[in-house]
Amino acid sequence: MKTILALLALFIGSIDAPTARATETTLTDSDGQSAWLYTPAERPDPAKTYWLVVGVHGVGANGKGACGAAYLAKEFDDVIVLGPTFVQAKRDSAAPASAGMPRDSFQMSGPAHEAKLHALIAEIAKTWKLHPRIVVHGFSAGAQFAHRYAMRNPERVAGVSAHSAGSWAQLEGDDRINPAAKGILFAISCGEDDKATGGPAGTPPRIDGARQFAANLESRGFSVELKTWPGIGHAFAPGVMPMTKALLEKVRGTSVQPAAGQVFAGNADSGRRLPDDWDGVWRGEIEVLAGGAVQHRSKMELRVEKLDAPGAKSWTIRYSGQPPRDYEIRSVPGGKGRFVTDEKNGTVLDEQLIGSTLHSVFSLGDVLLTSRFENRGEEIAIEIATFAFSATRDGAPPPPTRAIPYPFRSIQRGVLRREKAQSSAPATTHERGGEKR
Repeated sequence: MKTILALLALFIGSIDAPTARATETTLTDSDGQSAWLYTPAERPDPAKTYWLVVGVHGVGANGKGACGAAYLAKEFDDVIVLGPTFVQAKRDSAAPASAGMPRDSFQMSGPAHEAKLHALIAEIAKTWKLHPRIVVHGFSAGAQFAHRYAMRNPERVAGVSAHSAGSWAQLEGDDRINPAAKGILFAISCGEDDKATGGPAGTPPRIDGARQFAANLESRGFSVELKTWPGIGHAFAPGVMPMTKALLEKVRGTSVQPAAGQVFAGNADSGRRLPDDWDGVWRGEIEVLAGGAVQHRSKMELRVEKLDAPGAKSWTIRYSGQPPRDYEIRSVPGGKGRFVTDEKNGTVLDEQLIGSTLHSVFSLGDVLLTSRFENRGEEIAIEIATFAFSATRDGAPPPPTRAIPYPFRSIQRGVLRREKAQSSAPATTHERGGEKR
């Protein structure tokens, strides 16, 4: 039986639609594991911005073939495909068994696995100009990673193709559906004979779990397509890749976000920038408080300048003793007061301008951050608060209520003042840098 399961896992991880036409490159990740990159040509076209599809394998396999998605790099001339390899952390056999799926497993989109993927994407982005949001595709354990990664990183994801997952995010609890992911397109499927469970005790059969997850998404206003495959058990159905390709076509057609220098054609909002009273060089001191006391202080500088791209301005942050963070802030078509901050490393954060204050909420690993930049004319007041994202105040699983508390960790705050002369760099006295925004 173990031999059959091992062979099945290898099959799931190496599912490979025609890939001979795509250019294959092998990368080595931060764990020393191989990752496979599939591209429509050996070198990028400088005139193109590419969509990245990440195809995630099943348990015990690797990223070769990107879970069947590799061929998409030749179906579209603006798509590249990454197949990462995830290895489960070794666990102490003497440690008490977990009641649920371990948070550090790749099926749960564990922090170490997310960080490895982000490093791979940043490395690829050095050569290939990428759209800020990706499509994540997976089967079985890979489907578990795909949808949970989207829930934990909605600002990074445009579409999810998840098939025959052993377990799914729920409406309540720590492993929950994130309302901030509502703008993501979901394609879900499962074999109708896939009646075994693939999660901890109490997890429903895969087919029931897929149906319930799709229903839960619909109840929250998400865009989701569900297909079930008659006569198929826990197997990669022939309809999975056509479904994934259709999802990608929707993403390319309806969710395109421009990189720097691209124009939102035919949209009257495309040229609207952040108001000009944000322009200039702003300097001051920020402090980080935790446990009721100041933990460290640092000088901070913010530079905001117009760019040639419609609707875009530079947003450069520098803490004393650290290199500048050369970000870009640009308007969102049709969104009144909506902007995105592009960190130029694959991370794009949503911003909302209400009055003279920019608001943003995002997560980084197990940390939830709320950001507030208030323009007071000749001053900008900054507050960035952090909370533990995966636990309640007492460390227990969240209660089955709609109100879920997150323990406070720290707050970064300070006031920056507009400089009359815009020449000198920030002071070099430095204890420790501020929280990354």
